[in-house]
Amino acid sequence: MIYKNDHESLDDMRQQISTEILQPENLTSIPTSGLRDYVKNLALAHGIVYTKTPGDAWAETVTRLAGDEVVTDDVEDLIVALKRNHVINATTMVTLLGNYLDERNHV
Repeated sequence: MIYKNDHESLDDMRQQISTEILQPENLTSIPTSGLRDYVKNLALAHGIVYTKTPGDAWAETVTRLAGDEVVTDDVEDLIVALKRNHVINATTMVTLLGNYLDERNHV
C-alpha cells in the first residue's frame, strides 16, 4: 500500500490495532510472548507515553510506609498508560499484564 505521507500510515496502523486486535472479542489475539515489543509498538502507534501522576506518587508512598515496595518496569507502566488513555479496556489491561509478567518471570 502506498501512503501519501507517514502520518497517514500511522493513522492506518492505529485504526488497525484498535479495531482488529484490542476488541474484547479478540482477546485471544493478544500474544503470550514478545509482549515487550507488542506493548511498546502499541503505545507508539497511539502516541502514548507513561507519565507518573500524583496518584501514582501517593500510592508508592503509602506502599512504602506500609513496609512494602512495588517496582514497575517501563512495559508495565505503558500498559497502565494505554488503559488510562482508553486505548485498551480493563480486561485487556489485565490480560496484557498477566501475559507480560508470565513471560518476564518465565512462567
